[in-house]
Amino acid sequence: MPVTPLVSVLIPTYNGERFIAETLTSVLEQTHDHLEVIVGDDCSSDGTVDIVRRIAAGDPRVQVVLYDRNVGGFASHDVLLRLATGSYVKFLLQDDVLARESIEQLVEPLEADPRLVLATSKRALIDERGNRLPDGPHTAAISSQAGTVEGLELGNLMLANMLNVIGEVSTVVYRRNVDVGEPVLSIDTREMFANGDIALWVKLLAQGDAYYTPVELSSFRQHEAQSSRNPATAIGGIIEWPVIIDRARALGFLADPALERSAHVHVARAAVELLARVAGTPAEGRVLEVLYLTTARLAELGADPLAPAGDVGRLHGGAALERLQRPLDADSPALGHRSPVAEAAVTAPTADPVAITAAVEGLRRLALAGAAHRFIALVPPECLADAEPLYAAALESGPDFDLELVPASDVTAVRRPGWILVPAA
Repeated sequence: MPVTPLVSVLIPTYNGERFIAETLTSVLEQTHDHLEVIVGDDCSSDGTVDIVRRIAAGDPRVQVVLYDRNVGGFASHDVLLRLATGSYVKFLLQDDVLARESIEQLVEPLEADPRLVLATSKRALIDERGNRLPDGPHTAAISSQAGTVEGLELGNLMLANMLNVIGEVSTVVYRRNVDVGEPVLSIDTREMFANGDIALWVKLLAQGDAYYTPVELSSFRQHEAQSSRNPATAIGGIIEWPVIIDRARALGFLADPALERSAHVHVARAAVELLARVAGTPAEGRVLEVLYLTTARLAELGADPLAPAGDVGRLHGGAALERLQRPLDADSPALGHRSPVAEAAVTAPTADPVAITAAVEGLRRLALAGAAHRFIALVPPECLADAEPLYAAALESGPDFDLELVPASDVTAVRRPGWILVPAA
């Protein structure tokens, strides 16, 4: 009899005492019972930990991890993923619940077809009492039949319509051995503030296909206290969409100009609607920037290549032109979007004071801007003894920051997606 694969159910929590017992019960009653359930608590001040510990005492599959400092919901996903040991991963938000057969029905197709990187289903919307809510455009079934969907096709459907038709993280099971980089809820070097699930789906679907079933296997709870209701989430979310589209194109999505045009039209429409709500506030400029980027790209997609370029200066004053010349990512530290690691790769000769000083200065600028969580320098092991005093001297020449020397000769073997690389001559 075949052994059922171990599935890691990862639940980030913060002040989730209202629903966490119901969420955990829905996991522990799964028909697929070969599970490890890891709950990571982000310094809750309510009764969340007591509830989870009481449930864990009666089921050895449940582990409780208490963070010594508040890391935030997105970073909590990375902490939990590093602890996971299962063949498959299922993140589960603390308010959501699973149908009893959810994991079994999603793992079966993944086991049967190695081309699949994720499995998902239709999900239900429920209110705080568990009552069913009407479907929205994002939760409507995308097919009446269960089966395989080509990865780029599913990603294009999501991107071109600006709709997360795949689902929140609670909806999906995916293969843990597919490299999606860290932070897991990021795309390229940009950690997502509101669209981390979409970023993860793009990274996965660029590497394989998906399984979809119209059977409702999870329920996404909507209530006033959840973070997605925060107005800042809507602002952060719209700012991220031009970045998502740009990065997704680099991964092979939206190759058809008609699909990319559809994606930008949806973003522009959402930006206009949001602009009416934030006009006159500090967020207005950021939303205007998104609108400018989307309309500019639409103009590029529809332009006659033989037609003369327009004179942007006729429409904008000098101050506006200067602002629009800056990339969207320029203000990312202020938004809290940070890379997990900034690294310096020093080329030969490794123990060269000029090269090492340049590397340290590049990392120092990122540290002062708050653009990364951790800073490392890669040094070939045979050069480590000569390089250490040179790094120490370079660190003493300016504002202090934590820098770790990592013995490594091959940069490409060490670095991961989402890291910021600071090369030094």
